[in-house]
Amino acid sequence: LGRFLSVLFAQEMAGDKRIVRSETLKQMFTPQLIEEDEGFGLGFHVGQYREHAKISHSGAVYGFSSSLVGLHQDKLGVVVLANTDIVGGAVRRVSDTALDLMLEAKLGEKIPPKKETVKLDAPAMAPYLGDYESESYWAHVEISEGGLEMDISGQPVKLVCTAPDEFLGTGRWVSETAVDFKKDDSGQVTAFSALEKDFTRVDPDKIAEVPAAWKRLLGSYGPRFIPLVVSVKHGHLYAMTENMVDYRLTPMNRTDFNMQPGMYLGEELVFQVDDDGRARSAVLANMTLKRIDP
Repeated sequence: LGRFLSVLFAQEMAGDKRIVRSETLKQMFTPQLIEEDEGFGLGFHVGQYREHAKISHSGAVYGFSSSLVGLHQDKLGVVVLANTDIVGGAVRRVSDTALDLMLEAKLGEKIPPKKETVKLDAPAMAPYLGDYESESYWAHVEISEGGLEMDISGQPVKLVCTAPDEFLGTGRWVSETAVDFKKDDSGQVTAFSALEKDFTRVDPDKIAEVPAAWKRLLGSYGPRFIPLVVSVKHGHLYAMTENMVDYRLTPMNRTDFNMQPGMYLGEELVFQVDDDGRARSAVLANMTLKRIDP
């Protein structure tokens, strides 16, 4: 992977051999199908690290996590490989630290200072506690080990306060992601934004009754080392895929459900049911996953 980055930095040359045309590589480093400067190109996520153009690609599956990041105009790159699944947050912290050190060593750029944090006591944390939900994920905020911890669709995230109602969240899945809470006119915390999603506080009195037909869909499907797990939260059906997070499902009919915006935008989950309505398998991305629980 390091050699791969070197080829990209060397004007697409490997020794005296050209690997790809400059015009092709420029297109690969350009966000596709959108007008914004940040997004996915061809094989690379395109954006910025601090003030530097950045290309990257990361992933995690089956007990491994990895990340490749290149500041191609500055010819600086980092590859991080981890023998643990779904630790993108930890991998990013290693990658960002390496980039900061290299930018300082090569270009003399000082490492930006960390945001100052504010210690909150239990009464100050209390207004943020409770359950929330977005169009894609659920979230629960509680006090753990003397600080705030948020569970976002099954992934734990530690919160540190940097300003009134403003927090940074860090965990296996995320690294210093912004979590900004919102209050109504009476000063009550009613919502927060994070991961480009808007979460609103769940009113327990307005949670809908779970349809009986949904209860026959609950359970685990597919291989045991990476199952599809279907569950209910706050009256909504959720599906956890790739050992990652619960994604909210929107019913289209009795057996077909849409995945909400996130990693699987546009995908459908289709249940194959017996005569009594109990699911015997689920189909996702044209893969038939057999039920594996009793």
